[in-house]
Amino acid sequence: MRQLTSLDAQFLGVETSSTYGHVGGLAVYDPSTAPGGTLEIGDVCRMVSERLHMLPPFRWRLVEVAALDELETAVCGKRATAAKGRRPSARTPA
Repeated sequence: MRQLTSLDAQFLGVETSSTYGHVGGLAVYDPSTAPGGTLEIGDVCRMVSERLHMLPPFRWRLVEVAALDELETAVCGKRATAAKGRRPSARTPA
C-alpha cells in the first residue's frame, strides 16, 4: 500500500460531480511510418496494452483507509488527538 503523493491528493481534492481534475493530451501519428502504412485505433490499443505492465501507476487502485484516530481507537481503545479528522487515501497494485 502506498500513500498518495501531494499532487495526486490535490487532483482528487478538486474533483466534484461538476469539476473534473483530468489531464488530457494529444498525439499526432503518421500512419505512413506504421507497418503496412495504416494505423487504426485497434493498433494503438494493442500497443498500449502490450506496454501497460511497464507503468505500475496505471495498475494501482484507490482505497479508502481509516483515519489515524479511528485506528488508535480500534487498537488502543482511546482516540488520537494529533491526527483527528485525517482521512488519507492510498493506492495499491491491482
